[in-house]
Amino acid sequence: MSSLSSVTRRYMRIGSVVIVFMMLHIFLNTDQSSSSSQRFLQAETDEAEDTVESNYVIENNLRMLSFGTSRTWGSGMNHPKTEAYPGLLNSRNEGIRASDSNYPAMCTYSMVGQHDILDVITIEYMPMSFWGTRDSILQLGRRLRQRFPDATIIFLNVWTPHQFFHKGTNIGLRQFVIDNTDMTGRVVLPEGALEEALQKTSNQDWEFYGFNEDWLEDAANDPLINGTVLSLPPPNMEDPMLAILNVAPLYLKDMSHFSKLGHVWTKNRIIDILQKQNKKRSDRVNPWESTDQCLSWFETGQSLVGTNMHMNEFSPTKFGLEAYLSKPLNFLELINENSHPEFLYLSHMSTGPQEFYPEAIAEIYSNMTELEFSKSMSFHDVKKKTSSKHILTCYNETPPQLPVHVVSHHYIGEVPPGRSFLTLKPNMEKTYPFRSVGIILSPKAFGDKVEAIF
Repeated sequence: MSSLSSVTRRYMRIGSVVIVFMMLHIFLNTDQSSSSSQRFLQAETDEAEDTVESNYVIENNLRMLSFGTSRTWGSGMNHPKTEAYPGLLNSRNEGIRASDSNYPAMCTYSMVGQHDILDVITIEYMPMSFWGTRDSILQLGRRLRQRFPDATIIFLNVWTPHQFFHKGTNIGLRQFVIDNTDMTGRVVLPEGALEEALQKTSNQDWEFYGFNEDWLEDAANDPLINGTVLSLPPPNMEDPMLAILNVAPLYLKDMSHFSKLGHVWTKNRIIDILQKQNKKRSDRVNPWESTDQCLSWFETGQSLVGTNMHMNEFSPTKFGLEAYLSKPLNFLELINENSHPEFLYLSHMSTGPQEFYPEAIAEIYSNMTELEFSKSMSFHDVKKKTSSKHILTCYNETPPQLPVHVVSHHYIGEVPPGRSFLTLKPNMEKTYPFRSVGIILSPKAFGDKVEAIF
């Protein structure tokens, strides 16, 4: 039991660090890796200048889509759309920063599109992306395979230096390097910091945790998915320090996001898989077994749902529907076009560590009579109802010295077939009004919240 608790603490420590990197990009830099580590994959460094005109995907006119985290999105690249591995492969990039597999598992239909045909699909949720669930990885793969029976589905299992821990201090590699480096006046780790910190240790001081990488193997081997795993060979723990130095060039100095070489390496490994399969186009698709509605007006200001709330551009190119305490009724109209109930998540703005948004109570009503009656109910009246949902707007996933202003997604409840209404009652006046920026209506739910920073 004590061992499990230790691993859990490590998960949580990594989660806080990783989510900071994903959202704030504090350690993004153009100095891709440590020069003394460039011996790793040296034969491939010249490939960093490859162009997308000469690769298997382009040559065979394959239609490709990439799901993933900020590594797939291209965090740290000067030009993410072209320098991240999806861009190098001419793939549609559906990577989402600070995300897990829950969001795409619930929103597969909305993200892929009703009419698009895919030949190649990559799924990248780093081995330490523990917020997601095993079920959501399976759900995502199964929904994709059901729709695209001939597609090649590739799960990326590429471990990161973050998965090494120093036994003596019980902290992760990157924090160990920071603690053993003079960071005065610095934001980015200086050149040679990794090597200098490792010189203060021995091979016996380091341990490696695979975390949830077995989820990816299980998903690929699932008979309803029949996927492929792209793996970086596991580190040689007889010489973990060399293993760390060898893999360092694949990553930025944050030890989490791919460097330019890392994206090229990933692109090349994907092409290797496709060439071995002699992958060709196929227009065969099955009807979608289940649909979903994942709508966001955060970056467009265009809402497809009925509402009596005002759309406000509260920041350049950032929009929200605002619910006010002074209004007796703030609502969103929901249309469930399926014959079965669907699960509703509300996307809304949050801040941390300080709370600048009011909390709110959300409740789903199935007819206009109930909706009208709700006007007379106070925040505390609705809060007492078992059918209501209390929405917190303080984002506490990051250290207090790093304030954030982000999108959160929280589970509200089941929406019956047909027309319903979601009401929002703020609890008090705050610096900002309560702001909703999207909804998720999905055939399956995965926990009380979803990680996906837009």
